Amino acid sequence: MTYRAWNLKTLDRAAVRELTHAIAEQNTEELEYHSQSEEPWTEAQYNATLAAQQKETALLAGILAARGITDPTEALTLLAGEEELTDPMLLTDMDKACARILQAIDNEETIVVFGDYDVDGVTATALLYQHLKGMGANVKCMLPSRDCFLSQFCHADHVIRKNSCIFKDLKAGISQFRSL
Repeated sequence: MTYRAWNLKTLDRAAVRELTHAIAEQNTEELEYHSQSEEPWTEAQYNATLAAQQKETALLAGILAARGITDPTEALTLLAGEEELTDPMLLTDMDKACARILQAIDNEETIVVFGDYDVDGVTATALLYQHLKGMGANVKCMLPSRDCFLSQFCHADHVIRKNSCIFKDLKAGISQFRSL
């Protein structure tokens, strides 16, 4: 399943209704299964819970449909976290990047991980830092402040010149690539 958050589709209201019903039905069945009651729910209990779940999942269904996910099975697979991830080695020059990181670790070079100040940037920086540290790398992290994002590139340049290192930027949506 491939979708891009920035590629919004024309909203298909029939698909939204179908997704809303499928997600609500799945949630209701899980709630019934995990309920404290030993007895199965009555039809009235089930219908009341299903109606409440449909109200709660309508927004989620709309977001999924706007991103091109209109098949209920595909949506439920995505929401359950069962989607198979793509192979990162398919990215251009990933083999070269991995070899260079391993070389830096072997040569005891400093690796600077330059993250971003938002949630995904901080998370990616922490994960990469921990992983590289676990591999025995000499790692430094840089997280810019929200106020002076571009000035941090100058600081990064100073760190690179001062140390023998490789540099990894974790800003996926960067538009100021010339600064780098």
